[in-house]
Amino acid sequence: MPRFHWLVVQEGQLPLRPDRHFAAFEHRPTVTLIWREGTAPNRENSLLVDPYFTPSGFQGAVETLRTKGISFAEIGTYFVTHQHYDHMLRLPIDSLHLPFQAVTEAPESIRAVSCPGHDADLRALAFTSTDDKRVWVVSDAVLDEEWLRAWGYYYPNQYSPEEIMQTWRSIGAIFADADVIIPGHGAPIQVNRTLVEALIADFSKAEYAKECPDVLEALRERLANLP
Repeated sequence: MPRFHWLVVQEGQLPLRPDRHFAAFEHRPTVTLIWREGTAPNRENSLLVDPYFTPSGFQGAVETLRTKGISFAEIGTYFVTHQHYDHMLRLPIDSLHLPFQAVTEAPESIRAVSCPGHDADLRALAFTSTDDKRVWVVSDAVLDEEWLRAWGYYYPNQYSPEEIMQTWRSIGAIFADADVIIPGHGAPIQVNRTLVEALIADFSKAEYAKECPDVLEALRERLANLP
């Protein structure tokens, strides 16, 4: 099975916290570069996911890529997980010449997985990394680890009960398979016993948890298969 390198080039941040307070963060998504093992990133084999860059985030991304010997000019295509403004292509005005091209289908050997809830059309990308980990780039299906542990959803969106339950079921589907989760607005999350045990213990605080016993079942099944 083909394997892929991945690199977070802009780590996401979300000022609104699960306790409804605002932190002194810049609002920006996590931007991830994926490219096939055994190659250097180029227009044929690399994919940038959710490339909404703030000016400071873009400069940080340039430096992150430089440490790997990569430039933005070598990256060909990008993929948008869902049509919210803060995940669509946005570049500083002096970088608008970069030859990025959108794709709507996942490249071969990368799965696009429907993860509704936050957005009905949200698609995560799942692939095998060069160290044989199952990596899921899930965008806002998981906002960040703090939101995840709080069983929080982005309440300003005023979800319906069905959308809230879809959010939990998407989390269940992600945890059924992922070893590493790259969320929409935070650092990568390692799936381990400690995390899954905490999610199981706190699932009762999730709204409509009683209507989603399948989510708890998925988490317990994953826990049983973790070292």
